[in-house]
Amino acid sequence: MNDLLIENSTCNPVTQELHATLQCRPSDLYLKQHFPGFPVMPGVLLMEGFRQLLTSNGGAQCSVDGFDRFRFREFVRPDDEVELNVSVSRERQVADCVGLVGGRRVIQGSCRISECESLTNREYRDVLRSELTSWQWLSHYEELTPAGCSTAIFNSPSQFDCSRHIPPTILIEGIAQSGVRLVEQFCPPDHISALVKVTYANVESVASYRDTISLDVVAVGVQHDGAILRGVARRSEQVVVSVEFMLAFASRRRRV
Repeated sequence: MNDLLIENSTCNPVTQELHATLQCRPSDLYLKQHFPGFPVMPGVLLMEGFRQLLTSNGGAQCSVDGFDRFRFREFVRPDDEVELNVSVSRERQVADCVGLVGGRRVIQGSCRISECESLTNREYRDVLRSELTSWQWLSHYEELTPAGCSTAIFNSPSQFDCSRHIPPTILIEGIAQSGVRLVEQFCPPDHISALVKVTYANVESVASYRDTISLDVVAVGVQHDGAILRGVARRSEQVVVSVEFMLAFASRRRRV
């Protein structure tokens, strides 16, 4: 897999419109690890594509401070080429994001942005070189009393450079995985839960792989077709990422 998820990125400096393509291969191991028997592209990969487009030298060269109202409208197959389109408003400090597959809208949302000094392409390759090869980010998972709450530790593989910052989308993925385990008790038989919406995600500070990150999740609403959850990633007592998201219950036999 490429170190960077996006390709063919362009930026119109006048209109502040950004474009890029994102494509993953079905042979990538993390797809099988993330959703065994359910071969779709994890939604956070699409969010990470938008983040890379906004922060890279070829993009808007800004900092992503949060994610709002991201909806995953259709499942995306690993072989699909996703067209990423971003419209930046520096006055409002918002970037509106739309992802298309074959002209169909598969994801949309907005990012909160601020000005920053951009990283070099080499630094981005270093950040993302190993992170996306395995999508099991939990250790010491524990459900708490009262029911509907859980805590876990973010699992940082030992081969990673501990001085590197963790991309916020990776922490969102860890929180989502913790939520998947939490709502297993509510899932109908022969169903799994899939991330379909990120209502908001606030990036409040940074963390590196040397830090111990706790992931706390609470289910705030459970219905027959899904659950709404809130999660927080903390370094010591400092909040790194806070997020509200929705998991939908989908049949294991469903074909996408």
